[in-house]
Parts: sequence; C-alpha cells; structure tokens
Amino acid sequence: LYAAKPDRRVRVAEMYDGRWSLLAPNQVLDPSGRGTLWQLTVNLGAVLGATFENDVVLPFLMRRRAEPNLSRRLCLDRLKEVLGENG
Repeated sequence: LYAAKPDRRVRVAEMYDGRWSLLAPNQVLDPSGRGTLWQLTVNLGAVLGATFENDVVLPFLMRRRAEPNLSRRLCLDRLKEVLGENG
C-alpha cells in the first residue's frame, strides 16, 4: 500500500502485526522485511477530546513527559471546563 504525498510516495504498512516489537518509550520495530522502525506520537488534544472520563484522562495527561507544557495546559483546560459546568 502507498499513501500519496505531494512530493513523493510513502509506503504504508499494516496497522498491526504480531511480530512487531515495542521499544520503550515510543518506538515499534517490524523485524520482517527491511526491519522498519516507527516512532509513535500521541495527539494529546485528540485524546482529551475523545473521552469525558476525567479520572482516566487527567492522570494520563499528567504522566506525559514529551510535551509537559501542553499536558499541563490541557489538564487546566479540562479542570476549568469541569468547574465551569458545576460551579
């Protein structure tokens, strides 16, 4: 499979394969074929928008180290939203 990019074609792999190895903290190694290595990123805004379970999402956001300022801002935004609705 290939995904079209304006300047080049990029090979798209399977969404999941049982042979993959998860490497801490954010990499996946596919040992088959050419040994492809992917780096994963999490869209924290999308995670926050996808759940209303504050007892789950707030601790998740507070544990993020990659973008601490973004995580803190998102937590504060959610807390302001909750306090605004209930206050």
